Order: sequence, then C-alpha cells, then structure tokens
Amino acid sequence: MGLKSLRLKHSYSQEKLADLSKLSTRTIQRIEKEHKASLSTIKALCEVFAIPSEELKTIIENKDDEVKEEKIEKNYKNFFEYLIKHNKTHIFLLVNIVFFIVNILSSTYLWFIYPLCIWGFFHIRVLYKEYKNLKLS
Repeated sequence: MGLKSLRLKHSYSQEKLADLSKLSTRTIQRIEKEHKASLSTIKALCEVFAIPSEELKTIIENKDDEVKEEKIEKNYKNFFEYLIKHNKTHIFLLVNIVFFIVNILSSTYLWFIYPLCIWGFFHIRVLYKEYKNLKLS
C-alpha cells in the first residue's frame, strides 16, 4: 500500500488530508512521490489515520503497490478498452452465449434477453465505477 492508497481508502483528497493533518498539500504530494517523511509528519498523519507510527512508516515506504496501480491505469486508454480486457466481461459474454444457445434449443420464447439486459446494465455500471476510480487515483 502507499500513502496514496491509504488516503484513497479513506476517501481523502490530498487537500483534505493536508487540512486534517495540518500539513501542506505539497508535503502530501512529496510523500506520495518520494515515499519518505519526517517523524513530525508521520506523527501528524498517524493522528489522522489512527494507526501506529511504525505501521504508517512501513506504508509510506512501500511503493511497489502504487507502481503496479500506475501501470494498470496507463494500460487503458478509455472505458471500452477497460471493459473489453476485464475478466468479468469475458464471463458475462460466455454465460450469455450459453443462455442464448439453451434458449434457442429449448424454447420459442426469447427469455435470455432478460438476464442479458439486467446483468449487462449492472455489469457495465460496476466496471465504469471501477474505471473512474482508477482514473481519479
């Protein structure tokens, strides 16, 4: 995790975290970029997140997860590319193809359209929220 991940987990913007910790926004940006912080800065952030200083220091110095997140974010140019490459979409398509085949072979009534539309709506909605969170972070 890193400070950025911890901040986003608590739904804080950099400005909000700076206000709560009585630090400057520039300090928060520097910590997120360089993964280093002074003891007084760590103390101020510990009060906001209510975690021990050693744990916060470990979180701040851990930059591997944030590098992975940045790579994920850069791989997708737009939402449709994200949608196509996501595993949930593949499962959605596979299940609906099976529904279609079963429906065609077993009935003249086209019932497969209902799960396709309902599940499709929620599928796209959930993935769009995930995509927006990737882009905002």
